[in-house]
Formats: sequence, C-alpha cells, structure tokens
Amino acid sequence: MRTRTPIRQRLLGVLCGLIAIAAGIAAAWPVHAKETATPTRRANRLGVSTGFDWSTGDYGESLSTEIWYVPLNVRYEWQHWLFRVTVPYIRVTGPGNVVVGGDGGIAAGTQTRRETRDGVGDVIAGVTYRLDPPLPAFPYLDFTVKAKFPTASRSAGLGTGEFDTTLQVDVMKPLGALTPFATLAYRFVGDPPGTSLHNTLAATLGLDWRLSRALSAALYYGWRQPASDSLGDAHDLVPYLSWKVGRHFTIGPYVEVGFSTAAPDVGVGLQLGFKQ
Repeated sequence: MRTRTPIRQRLLGVLCGLIAIAAGIAAAWPVHAKETATPTRRANRLGVSTGFDWSTGDYGESLSTEIWYVPLNVRYEWQHWLFRVTVPYIRVTGPGNVVVGGDGGIAAGTQTRRETRDGVGDVIAGVTYRLDPPLPAFPYLDFTVKAKFPTASRSAGLGTGEFDTTLQVDVMKPLGALTPFATLAYRFVGDPPGTSLHNTLAATLGLDWRLSRALSAALYYGWRQPASDSLGDAHDLVPYLSWKVGRHFTIGPYVEVGFSTAAPDVGVGLQLGFKQ
C-alpha cells in the first residue's frame, strides 16, 4: 500500500532542495569584494521589498484558517538608524472569530462560520537604532520601537481595530561564517470592546550560516505568549535562505513549522528585496 508523506516533511524536503540548488548557483556567483560577517551600514540607503506569506492553522478552533499576507515594505537607513513602514494586503479564509493579530491568528470574536474576507491590513511603522560593539568581543545590539496602526477592517476580521506597540531588542554576534542571533520583544496589545486580550512577550533564537558572499541559510526557533486566553504559547521553527542577486536584489524563501495550537500548523513564504 502506498503511504502519504506528511505535508511538513514534504515542505522541509522542498526547502532542503532549494538550499542545495541555491548553494550550487551561489558557488559560481562572482565575488567582487572581501567577504565579511560584520553587519554593514551605508548612509542614506533606501530599500523596498515585497513577497508573500501563506499559513494555515486551527488556532484552537474546529476549522482551520488560511492566511495570505502580501506586504509592501519600505525602509530607509541613515547611519545608525533604520526606519521601516509595512503596508500589507491580507486574505483570510476560516472561522469569522479568528482575527488576524499581527502574529498569525487570534480568536477574538463570536462568529464561527467559515468565510473568506480580504483587504488592506494594519500598517506597521518602526524605528531601529543599532549600537555597534565597543570591543570586537561584544555583539551588535538593535533597539526597535514598532507601532501597529488599526487600518485593517475589524468587522471583516482583518485586525483588532486597536493600536499595538512593540519594544524589541535584537542581538547578533558574527563568528566567521556563523552568526548566532536572538530577539526579545514585548508587545502592548490594544484591547477591543467585548474581548479580553493581553500584552505578550516573544523571543527567537537562531543561527545564520554564510555559505558564500551571495548565499546564506538560517534556522531559528520562535516562542511567543498568546494575546487570547483561549490559546497557549506559540512555538515554531523557521528555516530560510537569503540569496543576493547582484548588488541590489535579494531573494528569501522560507518555511514555517508550528508545534502548538497558537502557531500556524505550516507556512511558506518568499521575500523579494531591493536596496540602493
């Protein structure tokens, strides 16, 4: 009898294939400058990126929810500062009480009938300050403040209709071709009328491996507290690639595998970026 391969194994197999193919391409990519694992900075640099993120999960409900997230990201780097704005398009198919909350779905309504809704999501704006290490043995530190503006339709379940604010710290330490990194973030969640949402803490821990000047692969584990009482903590694992095409373009495919009810069961995505 023929057995079916679980979807998570198939997706991870596809990603491993992408890594092998991209590694072969990157090995032949011309190197025009000395390789370095140290984060670089250029004054007055503009960047634009887009792509897609697709995920599915049940988020504690009997029916699953599919979420398509297509962002337009604009970023501007100036010395130690980074300014970012994200305007997303969202398409959600699932129970009406699963509301998009910025980190997947959160149960925050009363309508459980399966339906499809789409539109502009919540606009997110953020500013980051990078602190260079005072000595070579010290890591890089990024301090970020992000604000989520309630531009998404609350009645359609595309957002909570409230402002959220996030304080975030990122740390990274290049060690040759390897760069371990970690993130700690605290989100102040706006509480819509008729629901009870809570502030959340989130953390990630990962490792980036620079395979060549053009290609790097990374893997990180993510954990976050739920905003809703109906869910437990979210746990997921994300392998991804970052491939530099020439001087200005990047391509980044990734896979997400969830290990808890509050996380998507599985997700895939692609990022396409341009920098001056």
